[in-house]
Amino acid sequence: MALLAPPQMEWRLFHEEEDMHNVVPAFDIAFATFFQGLEQLASNDPETVRLEMDVGPRYIRVVRVYNDRRSLHCFVDRTNGEILRGGWKQPRHTQKSRGNIFNADNGLGAIGKYGAAYLR
Repeated sequence: MALLAPPQMEWRLFHEEEDMHNVVPAFDIAFATFFQGLEQLASNDPETVRLEMDVGPRYIRVVRVYNDRRSLHCFVDRTNGEILRGGWKQPRHTQKSRGNIFNADNGLGAIGKYGAAYLR
């Protein structure tokens, strides 16, 4: 399994005296929880067949698949966990973050049926 986070973001799962193979990046844990929450939201939507992720060097693109069509759901910044809206190729840098996967709700409060929520 490829690591999704930069190596400086690590979280110890076990005691310090155990070997370094037990270190799991905090981003991977938070993103896995976020993605599982998205899958639960998608299971309530009859139009959504599945969710996919495309991992890039800085952003993870979350894609909603329905009727053999793919549409952008949101982007997650791998450096800080921010949830962003955007176009198909990249997030919009002029807009603010919609949430963060490190928040208490794992960023799911900023997500709707069709993607990241609009700012109000």
